[in-house]
Amino acid sequence: MPAYHLLLAIALALPIFSVSMKSGVFRCQSFMELLRTALSMAVFLSLLFVAGWFVSGLLRNWVSSIGWILGISLLLILGLKLLFYTFDKRGTPSLYNVGNISVLIALSIATGMNGFVAGMAYCMLGVGLFPLIYFIAVLALLFSIFGIVLGKMKGNLRITRFFDLASGILIILLAAIVLLNTIYLV
Repeated sequence: MPAYHLLLAIALALPIFSVSMKSGVFRCQSFMELLRTALSMAVFLSLLFVAGWFVSGLLRNWVSSIGWILGISLLLILGLKLLFYTFDKRGTPSLYNVGNISVLIALSIATGMNGFVAGMAYCMLGVGLFPLIYFIAVLALLFSIFGIVLGKMKGNLRITRFFDLASGILIILLAAIVLLNTIYLV
């Protein structure tokens, strides 16, 4: 597996880590709640990545000549969105009450939408779905578990901004790497 797949998996898992850490700070979760939260985050991210990949696959034939441009553009937009999100101060403690199943699903979908856009970009770039999707799912699960545990232990929300920022920077870096690879191969 190329190194940029690892970069993507880490970049997609970092917002999940941040949200999980916040949920660990605001709610003392039991072991079963921890597993439910981590599984929800990983499953939604994975399913939305696959959905984005398939939706993009339907469009790929129509835009095949500029598919790589669209793929890189989607990665850049996603990276910029994650950077702007870093400085958004609207988050409140009630947003991270994952004991409420509707809040958990909403947070899982919100973090999973990054995967949807990344899935679209990767399909446009002609990257296969397997084994990347397995790696994304496992990393998201582990990052979520670790985020909740760290949130329960440390209880410091200032550090979560670093992970949000790092995610955006990694996605932009990934877009630059793909662009350079594409230019070099053409």
